[in-house]
Amino acid sequence: MRANPSKSPVVYSTFDSHVSAGAMRDVKAPLDGRVLVVATDGSRESRAATAVASVLGRRHRTTTVALRAFDYSADSGRSSVVVAPWGRSYDALDIARHLLTQELNRDIAEVETWTVRAVAGRPAHAIAAEARALDAALVVMGLRRQRPDVDVSAHDTVRQVLRESNVPVLATTGSLAGAPRKIVVGVDFGLESMRIAHAALSVLDDDGELVLAHVQADHRPGGRLRPSTALGDETSIASLERLRRALPARSNVSVEVVHERGDVAASLLASATRQHADCIAVGAPTHTLDDGVTIGVVANTLMKAGLKSLLMIPSVRRSGAAGPYAN
Repeated sequence: MRANPSKSPVVYSTFDSHVSAGAMRDVKAPLDGRVLVVATDGSRESRAATAVASVLGRRHRTTTVALRAFDYSADSGRSSVVVAPWGRSYDALDIARHLLTQELNRDIAEVETWTVRAVAGRPAHAIAAEARALDAALVVMGLRRQRPDVDVSAHDTVRQVLRESNVPVLATTGSLAGAPRKIVVGVDFGLESMRIAHAALSVLDDDGELVLAHVQADHRPGGRLRPSTALGDETSIASLERLRRALPARSNVSVEVVHERGDVAASLLASATRQHADCIAVGAPTHTLDDGVTIGVVANTLMKAGLKSLLMIPSVRRSGAAGPYAN
């Protein structure tokens, strides 16, 4: 049956055909036994990120590192060294680590099993450097909406961490406080999409839902009309089904496929909103979705909206080597 782009998107529920009682099996997630870095600045979104990291860390038995960056060059109005009454000097990093430990103790029960660190440098560079040095499998950090009255982008830190570390980033809104229960995954039909879907599956809740969403874009960046594609709706749906079948099965996890037409970022956000998904997974920054529409642009648009948590996976083609979510 051919989908009608003027109507609601066609959704095919595939759980019954995908997972039979005899075929159910758990998949070893890429996070298992790896290092998870959670970066926090004490904001509401960051506190939610630590809660997400807590759930994922317990589930995958990760080595969890809580990180706070202290920028000595920033004008904080305070000295970088504090002298206690009994004469001992405390560096600002000591104080930052102590305060971070206190904050985490209020929120996270298992913080004594975490490594709590304060590092010097501009936040994005410091977080990215630590993620690279630790060979982290995932960085979890807060995602704030852009304020119209502020010139500096609220997403520069997230963007720089992703660019400089080549490590997947889960940027969480304040409304997400655990593993995502429903993730919309923006896909085309290449290997990169398989990696993104695998990554989303690894952070999904035990009884969650995964939605593989392909958007047939009508325009290129800049508003130019894109050439007509030979990939029709029926072919797209068939390709989505093949992608779904290639994913490893997880007990109690359902997988659906969605095919839409329109603006990629807007369609993914609308699909996630309509289906009450709490996270969107996309590639970044050079992975392409549907003939020249870069997912980097899509990821930036979704970050600026700040309405859904985002799982962003760097492309293998950026670094020339398989990343932490490679098959």
